[in-house]
Amino acid sequence: MRIAIVALSSEGAMGHYLDCLASGLAPLAEVSVHCPQHTQLSLLSRQSGPRVRLFETGASKAQALARLLSVSSFHCVLAGILNDRPEIVHLLSGEGYPWALLLARNLHHHGIPLVTTVHDPRPHSRDVWGLLGSISRRFVLERSCCVHVHSRGQVGDLASTGVESSQIRVIPLGSFHELFPRVEPSPDRARVVLFWGRIEHYKGIDTFVRTAGLLDGHHIRFVIAGAGRIARSVAQAISGDQDAFELHNRYLTNAEIGQLLARSRVCVLPYRDATQSAIPLIAAWHGLRVVATSVGAFREDIPAIGGILVPPENPPELARAIVQALSGDPPRFPEDRTFRALAPRFLEVYTQCAHEISSSW
Repeated sequence: MRIAIVALSSEGAMGHYLDCLASGLAPLAEVSVHCPQHTQLSLLSRQSGPRVRLFETGASKAQALARLLSVSSFHCVLAGILNDRPEIVHLLSGEGYPWALLLARNLHHHGIPLVTTVHDPRPHSRDVWGLLGSISRRFVLERSCCVHVHSRGQVGDLASTGVESSQIRVIPLGSFHELFPRVEPSPDRARVVLFWGRIEHYKGIDTFVRTAGLLDGHHIRFVIAGAGRIARSVAQAISGDQDAFELHNRYLTNAEIGQLLARSRVCVLPYRDATQSAIPLIAAWHGLRVVATSVGAFREDIPAIGGILVPPENPPELARAIVQALSGDPPRFPEDRTFRALAPRFLEVYTQCAHEISSSW
């Protein structure tokens, strides 16, 4: 089967997802990848099979927005997709972008089935762009043969927006662990707790910092790593207790993350709300116990790795769980969550959609 995977956004985890999914599918099908020029595809670069077509997006967000509003630029991308003669197109990210609307319309015209992944059936708190995207993507979802989400709990959320339940397919988020090779664990990792990822309001860094204050006297080192704006009150609390906190408020490379994982015993995800995250599986692969809030796909993912769930925005419960995790059992890594294991499930969805389209013509 000829599969074209299209990613209109590929920063950070989206690029990791594209790299891992295409790499997992490559042994089973003829794969082409269409993504922005800045995308890092370390796994695909080691394989000779997949065809990678990069398109320009500009050197700034303003340039990227202008380009994504350009119809002529889109048609250059579309020409590359059609030139690969795909039997199915999988829109992996950017389903609310202007180009996604044009893509859905043109694929419908050419009789090529479209599978669309929705990462956030409901926008995160304070995510204005996510809210706007959730409105504009309706046109794309109406013209998708099926819509892919990552947990059973998201089916109802997406159906409440007007998508038919029969149109929705659930395949969980696979593990990105191949991108973060293990390094020798640090001998002083026993009391290190890690908060890692891009810093956004919904991820609850303020809850993490308040929780640290409840654990004064436990001699725990709280490491915060990720780019993003930190509220002034939170930044002051961190800077006021440098014996407890270690802050890396910037983008970190995969190698740097690997080093932090080797230094840490527990990974904490105190999110206010969530859909899914690649972090729990990566942490489990590196031997970290995981504590997360009982929101979104965490309700399914955290028990699968032997982690601990706590209510959101509840520092006392989070503190108790961190202490428990520091001396708890090692995590489990579910082998059925590798992309090599998940690839046949994606292929089954693609085959069903292609058959439905061919039968209707």
